[in-house]
Amino acid sequence: MRVSLVGGRRLDWDEVLYEIPVVGRDFEVLLLGADFDLLRGPMGSFARVGDDLHVRPELLVRRRPGRPVQFVTSLAESDALRISLIANRAVRLPDASVVIVDASSAPAYRLCAPDDRVLDSPAYGLALSE
Repeated sequence: MRVSLVGGRRLDWDEVLYEIPVVGRDFEVLLLGADFDLLRGPMGSFARVGDDLHVRPELLVRRRPGRPVQFVTSLAESDALRISLIANRAVRLPDASVVIVDASSAPAYRLCAPDDRVLDSPAYGLALSE
């Protein structure tokens, strides 16, 4: 597990959709396959569509082992990440990040703390000002 849920408080989905600020946060996929070691980017929007939450980052930063960082900006609606509101739940952590866990309570996605931005980190390539 990459993220500790210690001290977390379970959130209602309406809290996530209407009360959690999205601007200034990154969204990160935590359950990555063997071909990725980073899939993260600054948030664009959340949208509820039926029983799913559609997550639309403005930009996706992807890194595969042994390859340069990729910046993906052309995200069509079909590229939105879909999270089942029925099979997943959200937990707010003490650092103000929100972790979405799957049915087995394994962290699957994270809405990062407001000051935790991948584009400001020299470890992942360009800084936001560049």
